[in-house]
Amino acid sequence: MSIASLPPEDQITHVLYLIGASAYACIATADGRKIDILLQAGKSGPNSLRAFAATKQREAARAARMAGLARDAAEWLDRQSTPSFRRAGE
Repeated sequence: MSIASLPPEDQITHVLYLIGASAYACIATADGRKIDILLQAGKSGPNSLRAFAATKQREAARAARMAGLARDAAEWLDRQSTPSFRRAGE
């Protein structure tokens, strides 16, 4: 997603680096949200943010797959005439 395609409230208004014991990218958006992202040592700020984004996208994709499975399982259970139970350890 490019910057131009972000909704107005998600437009980035400012990014600064906060350097202390660790380094952070402090991001401010047009609607006043502030997000601090821990940067990886040994990587540039932009490359660290890209790695962070890639990780979060993978996590989101996995969460979406799990949500789909849960939804499908609920629909499968709705179609069953009798529920199936099993005691733990059986």
